[in-house]
Amino acid sequence: MKVRRTEEDGAFNGLLLTARESAGILDVNAQVVGHLVSAGYLTAVYRGQHWFVTLASVLAYRRRRGHSARSLQVAPRPRNAPRSS
Repeated sequence: MKVRRTEEDGAFNGLLLTARESAGILDVNAQVVGHLVSAGYLTAVYRGQHWFVTLASVLAYRRRRGHSARSLQVAPRPRNAPRSS
């Protein structure tokens, strides 16, 4: 797992993961990680040309939901629903 550091304080606040790495920790796929970020359950930061999820938010979410994030019911968006930007 590639871990990147930021300048934030705290033990895990400065560690960043890709969506795929976060998905592996949460036992979901990367698309669900995107939904969790959009819903505000995970904190993501934009570095360079990529989004990264903070390890602290992944671990906190995992602790709240148990070892699997599959307990979250992420409803798929209807195909004809307008997208928010």
